Amino acid sequence: MALILVSSNPESAASDFYINKSLELTYNQPIDSTSLTDNVVFLIDLGSNQNVPVSIALKPTDSKVIVVNPLVNLRENTSYRLIVTGVDQGMGYSLRATSTELLGTTSVVLFTTGDNVYQIDTTIEKQASNLTLEGDLFLPTNIKALGYDFTISKVRPRNHSHGISGAITGDSTVRFSFTKTLMTGVDYSDWAIVNVYPLLNDPQYLAYSGTLAENIAIPGYTISTNNKDLLISFGSALPQNVAVAIDLNSSITSIDNEEYGGAMQYIFNTELSTIVYGPEMVKRELSSINDQLNDDYIGALLFKNSMFLWERTGRGLNLAEYPFPAKRWVLLSTLLDIMEDKDYHKFVLGGTRRQLGDLNVSIDNPIGRLALKIARVQKERDIAFETLFKGWQFKAIAGSTRASSSIGDRLWYDINNRYTDPNYKYFQSNYPVANVYVNRHAKTNNPFWY
Repeated sequence: MALILVSSNPESAASDFYINKSLELTYNQPIDSTSLTDNVVFLIDLGSNQNVPVSIALKPTDSKVIVVNPLVNLRENTSYRLIVTGVDQGMGYSLRATSTELLGTTSVVLFTTGDNVYQIDTTIEKQASNLTLEGDLFLPTNIKALGYDFTISKVRPRNHSHGISGAITGDSTVRFSFTKTLMTGVDYSDWAIVNVYPLLNDPQYLAYSGTLAENIAIPGYTISTNNKDLLISFGSALPQNVAVAIDLNSSITSIDNEEYGGAMQYIFNTELSTIVYGPEMVKRELSSINDQLNDDYIGALLFKNSMFLWERTGRGLNLAEYPFPAKRWVLLSTLLDIMEDKDYHKFVLGGTRRQLGDLNVSIDNPIGRLALKIARVQKERDIAFETLFKGWQFKAIAGSTRASSSIGDRLWYDINNRYTDPNYKYFQSNYPVANVYVNRHAKTNNPFWY
């Protein structure tokens, strides 16, 4: 049976065809995909007499159908010729069926575009209509028509969530549900970029069941599809204190060869080994900007400050039961981190400030108001830290106060906590009756005395 063209979309001599729609050629036999090359199937712009760059593939649901997808949007009101080379051209190559039957007569489809777009976003469509009235419309190659049909309908777990179980929802799988059935039998590795990393980028802070441990490995993953779902499946449950970031690429394709037009950036945190407060507590304290804060961002800051306090106190705190002052310190430090970040962001947006002598002039009033809250939070955080170890900072005797013991002091004080001239630090008179004040209070273990 000879290989012949049965139908095409658009049909030959068609007019007012969409400028962004793929082309389809239907034959009477299944096509050998190895024969689909740029020399066999190509599209010519008759206005400029140049080839249009296209991608060529068989329709996943029907191997008799060739799908030609232009890599650039076609020009409106322009004539095009779609050609599939046959044996009659004498080129030495032609379209071939899986039965090794060759295309005898070259297939030629002539059509003309209009000024309409297919399933395009309403904003872009309005712009396209306006530009068409003004003159020639030609969209750059980096602008794609985003359709309504092929989008993400649901994500599990929710994007930017925090405190997700290591088993996620019981199957160690992140699920992206689309509105169309996904293409099968292709390489899924370039559909998504998956990055799993410790929240502090240090594996020593990974944990299982609330216990930090060394040599905890992050499991590997596989990418697969199931009908309308794109699945990122991990080999086992994820550790605690981990962030999972997934970027979805535009190479995701539906079964009818429609590409996913978005570029979703997805992230969530697993549950923390040390739970101090949740993101909700932070959002209540910063109610004026809580709509700008994501749970994963807040959760990462809470964990960072929890571990910082634990290390700062010589790992003396019980990670499973932080005392109230420790929880308060972590909360206030997180608030301070966020406010300082917002303050810096406003400073960048506000432009350059002017210094007139000792006077700092700025029209960015919110920065000044935020600075007051930052100062108050800093003071409360210091008080919370001092409350953790009552009395360790200052040593007071007989109503006098010395400098902080943690800082250290190289001066000499006698047993009554009074400063004494270093010249008399080891002074001892040779006179037997020299039972004077300086003798009694001087140190006797003089390392320089022979």
